[in-house]
Amino acid sequence: MKTDNDQILVISMTKRDLDDYIDKYLRAKPIHSKEEKGEKLTQKQAAALFGVTTVTIIRWQKKGIIPFNKVGRTVFYYKSELLKIAQVTPELLK
Repeated sequence: MKTDNDQILVISMTKRDLDDYIDKYLRAKPIHSKEEKGEKLTQKQAAALFGVTTVTIIRWQKKGIIPFNKVGRTVFYYKSELLKIAQVTPELLK
């Protein structure tokens, strides 16, 4: 059974139109490389950064207090993002 997402669509446009479209798309959705995000931390390292236990880090993660990333079952945090949260919410630091 085919859905609308399975359909192939052929669009005709000039190279300039395509370049403009791509530029517009990239401005709307910036691509972040891992170099831009910085150092990755484990739950244990994130806990050490805040001076709390890993259980607290997991609780904060579940409550949406700190941003996290997941690849498969592996959870990690970007240090730069955690430092921004710490600046905005200094009471998290021990």
